[in-house]
Amino acid sequence: MPKAPHVVAVVSLLVVVATARCGTSSDAGTPAVDGGGADDATATGADASSSTALDAAKDAPTGTFGTGDASLDAGRPDYEAWANWPMPNPASLGLPNSQSYDTSVAGVVLDRVTNLEWQATSAADLDTVADALAYCQALVLDGKSDWRLPSRIELVSIYDSTRLGPGFDPVFVISVRSADASNASTTQDADFWTSSLDPTTKTSAWLGAIYWESLVLGETDSGNARCVRGGPAADVPPPARYEVRADTVYDTGTRLTWQRDDSGVLIAWADAPAYCASLHADADAGDDWRLPSLNELQTIYDENGSLVESDAGTFTEFDIDLATFPSAKADYYWSSASFDAKDKGAISFAPSFVDTVSLDDTPVTHPGKAFVRCVK
Repeated sequence: MPKAPHVVAVVSLLVVVATARCGTSSDAGTPAVDGGGADDATATGADASSSTALDAAKDAPTGTFGTGDASLDAGRPDYEAWANWPMPNPASLGLPNSQSYDTSVAGVVLDRVTNLEWQATSAADLDTVADALAYCQALVLDGKSDWRLPSRIELVSIYDSTRLGPGFDPVFVISVRSADASNASTTQDADFWTSSLDPTTKTSAWLGAIYWESLVLGETDSGNARCVRGGPAADVPPPARYEVRADTVYDTGTRLTWQRDDSGVLIAWADAPAYCASLHADADAGDDWRLPSLNELQTIYDENGSLVESDAGTFTEFDIDLATFPSAKADYYWSSASFDAKDKGAISFAPSFVDTVSLDDTPVTHPGKAFVRCVK
């Protein structure tokens, strides 16, 4: 899979495959937890640091990519950074908002959950994000000409973690690059441009991989484009999109309710569901708290992030809204995704990793464990 050699730091991953050594609890039904990671800077919550004015330096528009070409950048909506619709989940998982598609219009896939319309067959051989933006802007399909390059979170909405290579429903046809035409297996490794800006470099675009991971590509890499249209008329970014209570956070866009404070300790993936089932946040008692899906967990990822200074004068980037989730860690959080006996899905809320990461040895301070933020 191509990487941009000049891109050193990445804000997060579209999908991180975390190889976990899943331990078993010594007491059935009681999560085995670990307070480890306290000496690791990435495992320090924002409440142990002080915010600085450096946030003001991260002034790029959320979720947008500036090509320098006004004709390409014009009319690109700001709402693309956030899911302002229920996040679809793989149908086989039995979770709310199961992925469902209408293919009654030739060449178009309508997502029945988000109401976004997708180009059924992707375009290959697009060498830069500017090429991808221009391609979608010029596309006329089903008599409509308002197609655009999807954002990171929009591409996430059609990702299916239960399908390994490619991670899309078969209704989405993947074009093979002309250079790879003799190797049909390359469809498993195809990468898709998005319109979302990498705020670390401000010159690269997120590229969503259809296997397990994602990259941030520079202007010399090549990818596919699957254009999209539709969506809400305006965006409501954090913190206004959140309704904060004492112990819970309601996302008015996705209509998910989140645990405001995370687990606070590192937990093995096998024990994470029991931890969520034990929650009684606010007055919301019951057994409906659960581990979020890989797609759902990415809806609270903040593409601009927050820079925080520690007492020692070092800076950490937290890719989550700290006003809403003040105890957040710049670290890994488990999702419910399970790829096989060892490989489990996690999202990094810190700009330290790119591509697939094995928790057998990364981070070295807590192999096989991550934090948990439950949802309902």
